[in-house]
Amino acid sequence: MKLFHRLLPLAGTLSASALTPPTDLIYGHFEIQVDYTVTPGNPDAGWSFAVSYDQDDDFSSAAGVTRLDPETTVILASPRTRTAVPSPAGVFSRFGPSGTPIWILPQNNILGTCFLGVRTIMPAGTFQARVGNNYSPSAQGSTSLRLVSIAGTAVDAGGHFATWKTEAFGSVVFSFDSTDGITAADEIPTVPIGSHTHYNWGLTKPGIYHLTFEAKGKLMPAFGNGITSAQKTFTFAVPFSGRIGNGGGLLLSGVEAGAPRLLTADPAAGVAYAPDQALIEATTPAGPASSGLPGALWQWSGNLRTLPLAIPNGVGVAPATASGGLAPGAWSNVELEIAAIRGPGSFALLDGGGAVLADGPGDVLPLTAITDLPVAAAFTATGLHRVTFISRGTRDGQPVAGAPVTVTFGAGLTAEHDYAAWQTSFERTAGLPAGSLADPDGDFDRDGISNGFEFAFFWQGMDPTVRDAAKMPRGFPLGGGAAAIGFLRDTYKDPLDESKWQLRPCSSTDLLAWNVRSSRIPGFPLEIFETGRGEGNAYGRILDRELRVSGPVPGRAFFRFDLKPAP
Repeated sequence: MKLFHRLLPLAGTLSASALTPPTDLIYGHFEIQVDYTVTPGNPDAGWSFAVSYDQDDDFSSAAGVTRLDPETTVILASPRTRTAVPSPAGVFSRFGPSGTPIWILPQNNILGTCFLGVRTIMPAGTFQARVGNNYSPSAQGSTSLRLVSIAGTAVDAGGHFATWKTEAFGSVVFSFDSTDGITAADEIPTVPIGSHTHYNWGLTKPGIYHLTFEAKGKLMPAFGNGITSAQKTFTFAVPFSGRIGNGGGLLLSGVEAGAPRLLTADPAAGVAYAPDQALIEATTPAGPASSGLPGALWQWSGNLRTLPLAIPNGVGVAPATASGGLAPGAWSNVELEIAAIRGPGSFALLDGGGAVLADGPGDVLPLTAITDLPVAAAFTATGLHRVTFISRGTRDGQPVAGAPVTVTFGAGLTAEHDYAAWQTSFERTAGLPAGSLADPDGDFDRDGISNGFEFAFFWQGMDPTVRDAAKMPRGFPLGGGAAAIGFLRDTYKDPLDESKWQLRPCSSTDLLAWNVRSSRIPGFPLEIFETGRGEGNAYGRILDRELRVSGPVPGRAFFRFDLKPAP
C-alpha cells in the first residue's frame, strides 16, 4: 500500500526539562515500579513509586530506567484491549456472564496495547524473604504488593479491577480482584528484589480507576529488622465509546463565563463530550418522531437539556461544566440558531410529536424557559451530517452569543464507518459523480491535502470537496522549551494495531532525519512521544492527542504525518 506524507512545520527552540509532564500511556512497555532506599530512623520514608520504562530495554539491570510520576501519568486501555468474558466463562464469570465487555491489558507483549509489569529496584539483601507470612534473612529478599483500595468514576458505575497470570497448561492465578471485595488476599505476596513480572490487568467499565497499592517488606537485621510499608495511587482509564445513540442529548451549560456552551452527552453512561469528540448515531429507521420531514430515512431521539444533570465523566469538557446547566435566575432568552448544515439530503430537528423545530440555516430554536425538551433529528439520506449551532442568551441582564459549534450525526452510519461510506457521503453532499473521491491519494479539492488525509482528519472538520487546508493540525511551542503538534485521533479508523488505517505523527529538527511514532515505534515519554491533552477527566475513542518533543534537542522542530491506508 502507498504511504502518504503531509508536512506541518513548527519553529521553536527546544531544551531539556527536568519535569515529568502529564502523560497518558496507550501502548508500549511499562512497569509499576517500586524502589527503596534505606532511611535510618524513618524506614517508611525510603519507599518510592513510579510508572517506569527502560530506554535500553534491558530489564536485568537498573541502567536506562526512567521514572514517571504516578500522579501525572494515566495508563490507558487501547482499542485492542477490549474483549468479552468467554464462553464458557469459567473463572472469568466473576466479571459477569459470557459476552460481558472487559478491557484487558495483556500479560504478553501485543502490538497496540500497554505491556505492563511489576518491577522492584533496590539493593539485594535489603529485605528479608517472605514465605507465607514468615520472614527470614536472605541474600536476595522480597517485598509484597497489596491492593488497598479502588475509586474513581468507573468504580462508582460498578466497574471492577483484577490482575491475573496465565500459567503453564492454561491455569489462571488471580492476585488482585475487586469483584469479591478487597481483603488481605488481594496481594502479590512475593515480589523478588530486582524482579520484573507481567500480568493481565482487567477493567470492566469505561471511566477512571484510582488504584492504591501498598508495598511492604521486612528489613534485614542490619537495617533494623522491622516491617516497613508505604502506599501510592496509580490511575488507569478505559475510554468511552464516543458513540451517542437514542436517549443521548444535547446539553447547554452556563457554568463557564460567556455564552451557553453546547455539548453532546450520553447520560445513561454518565459521560459528556466536546462535540468534536463524539458522533450522534441516527441509526433508527424513520418513524412517527420524524413525521415532519417527508422522505425521512433515519432518526435519532434524545433530549435538548438546559437543566443541571450530574455527569461524572467529561471527554474534552470538565464534568462540572457538563453538569451545570443554566441557572434559572441568571438566564433568559436562550436560543439555538442553526448556522450551517453539511450533509447529503435534508435534515430537520423536531419535537417529540414530530413537529419541525428547525431545518435550515438561520432557523432559531427559542428556549425561553429552562428546559428538558424531547427532540428528534431526522435525515432523508444516509451519510455524515455536520450541523453547526450558535447559542445565545441573556445572562444576568447582559446579551451573550457563543462561537459556532458543530455537532456531527451519522445518519445510518456508526462511528465504525469505513472510507467507502465516508467517500459516498461527501460525494452525495457535493453532488459529485460516484467514484470522484475513490482515490485516497487524490486531491479532489486541490487544497494540498489528499482525500486520505481528509478522511483521517475528519474530526478536525476536514471536507474533501472544500479547500480547507487551514484546518490541518499545527505545531506549537510548549513551556520549558518543548514543542508539540495537537490533533484528534480517531481510533475507529486507526485502532493502533495496524489492522486498519495507520496515522503516524513524525518530528524532525533538520527535515532530513524523521522520528516516526506509532504503536510499533512508541518512543519515550520524556523525549519524543504521542500522549493525551485537552480538557476533561475521561477519554473517548476520538482522542485529543499531541506529539510532544522534549529533551536536549537544540534547534528547530518540524512535524509531519504519515498515513498508511488499510491493508
